[in-house]
Amino acid sequence: EERPMVWLDVQGREEAPERSYMNYSEVSMCTRVCTRLRERVSPNSTIALLTFYRGQLDQLMHAIPSDLDVQVLTVDACQ
Repeated sequence: EERPMVWLDVQGREEAPERSYMNYSEVSMCTRVCTRLRERVSPNSTIALLTFYRGQLDQLMHAIPSDLDVQVLTVDACQ
């Protein structure tokens, strides 16, 4: 089954160490999911991660390996 969009409910705790929310459990899960997706889809396929928070964006950009070629954006940035 092909799904152009996937939502995951990840348990974890939101933190705001520098005035913007982030969740380490979500970052870890997103990294694993993006790695698996990239293994299964064409290198020309687009994978994007969207987040509401700048703190989460920063953590995702740091955690996602650049060779996975994943677009990490805030919701505002992709509108």
